[in-house]
Formats: sequence, structure tokens, C-alpha cells
Amino acid sequence: MVLADPPQATLEALEVPDKIDIPIAKKTLGHKDFPEDLWKELLNLDWGKSDGKLPDQVDCQMLDLNSDQSLEYLVNSRAGGSSGTLWYIFSKRQGVWKMVGECQNYSIVKKQNGWHGIVHTSRGGGEHYTKIFQSFSIEKDEYVTTELHRIYDGKITVEKPKQ
Repeated sequence: MVLADPPQATLEALEVPDKIDIPIAKKTLGHKDFPEDLWKELLNLDWGKSDGKLPDQVDCQMLDLNSDQSLEYLVNSRAGGSSGTLWYIFSKRQGVWKMVGECQNYSIVKKQNGWHGIVHTSRGGGEHYTKIFQSFSIEKDEYVTTELHRIYDGKITVEKPKQ
């Protein structure tokens, strides 16, 4: 028997009940559209190209995750799988662009520590799913995983990683 869709219990376990809508600008940007110092940070990442260079254009989502009137950039890594696109999260921290996290198939949730939380899901194949809860750590100056929900065949195992 082949199952194309997960069982209802799994779908319910993957729901994010506290998700909120915040304005997100979605754009395809080229080199000249990015802040120059952010572009330089992007050059440090592996873009999966044989020449090692950054693509001419990348898809971005821009949103204010911490209500500081400055946009964070979610940059499409061009890597993905059955869970969708992997996004790199960049924020200008103390005048310098820094990658503060990664997410895939994400939802934005209420604020903790002055930053919106992020919940994202991934699929490890078959009926193995993970729902990942992240909040911004002021001490580490980046998003950290606060809770993992491993879901298999409608059963949920909850893990809380040590910080």
C-alpha cells in the first residue's frame, strides 16, 4: 500500500495554532538590490554552484522580526527537499549583518525576548516529521531550538534541548 498523504493525526500534530501574520515582502534581488555588507556575508555561504559563486539573483523575504523598524532578510538558500526551501535568516546586529538562524516551511509566532518566535517543520522521509520551535536567545544573539516534536504515525515525542 502506498500512502501519498500523512494520516489526519499527523496533520493535526503539524499544525501551528499560535501562528500570526506579519507583513512579509517577497522579492527576487540581485547584487545591487542588497545592502553591500549583507551581500558580502552571502558570499561566505555554500550556494551549491561548481564555481563557488553566489547566484546573480536570490529570492528573499523581508520582515521585521524584532520590531526595531529594520527588516530582517530571509534568503532562499536554494537548498531544499521534501520540507521545502531552506531560508537563511539575517539581521543587522550592532551595525553588522549576521546570520541569526535558518528555517524551513516556517510560521511566525508570538514574541519572546522581543523577537517573534519561529516554528518550522521538516520531513525525514516516510512518516517521520519534526516540528521545531525556535526563539531568539539574547545571550547567544541567534535563534535557538527550544522544543522538538518528533511525529511518527500520529504519535508525538517532545524533546527540550539543553540551552
